[in-house]
Amino acid sequence: MLWLILILCLLPELAASASDFGLLPVRYLRLMLADRFAFWPAPPQWAAYPGQTVLIYLSYAFLHANPLHLLMNMLALFPLGRSPAARLGRWRFLALYLALAVAGGLGYALLQRDGQPMVGASGALFGLYALVLGWRFRLFADRRRAQRWMVRQLALIALLNGALTLAIPETIAWQAHLGGFLAGLVFAWVLPPQRPSLANIRS
Repeated sequence: MLWLILILCLLPELAASASDFGLLPVRYLRLMLADRFAFWPAPPQWAAYPGQTVLIYLSYAFLHANPLHLLMNMLALFPLGRSPAARLGRWRFLALYLALAVAGGLGYALLQRDGQPMVGASGALFGLYALVLGWRFRLFADRRRAQRWMVRQLALIALLNGALTLAIPETIAWQAHLGGFLAGLVFAWVLPPQRPSLANIRS
C-alpha cells in the first residue's frame, strides 16, 4: 500500500514535470492539475466538475509543488508508514491515510486566511508521525517518563514547523500539518498499539 501511495503521488508529478520541460504537448499541466485537484480553502465558483469541492480533500495529498517537494514527502512516507501499515493491514491503513489527508485539508480550511491553494502529502504524513508517537506513548510503563518524552517530541515538531515556516513562509502549509497531526493523535488513542509477541522477542 505504501508503494501504491508512492505511485499515485509520482504519476501526476512526472506528467507535470514533463509538461514544464516541454516534453508533453499539453502546456501548463501543473496549473491545470492545481485548478482541478489542489485543495482550495474557499470553494471555487468555477468548479471544473461535479464534486470537486469534496474530492479536493483527498486529491490534494497526491499532488506536489515540484519534484523536490515530492522527494521530501516520499522519503518520509516509508519510515513513518511502515509500522502502521504492518499493524493495520493493507486496506485499514489506506483508510487511515485518506482520513489523515482529509484532516489535513480541514485544518487548512479552518486556519488558512488568504485563499492560497495547497498540495502535498505532508498533512497525512504528520498524522502518521503523531500516530506512531501516540502508540509509543501508550506503551510506556512509567507515566512520568512517557509525559517527558512526549513533551520533547511535541517541542521538536513545533520547532521544525516553526523553522520551516520562517525559512520559506509562503510555501509551508502548517495548518495542514496541524490538522493531520491532531487527527493522528486521536487515532493513536482509538487504535490500540501492537505489543511485541513473546515469540518475536530475542533473548
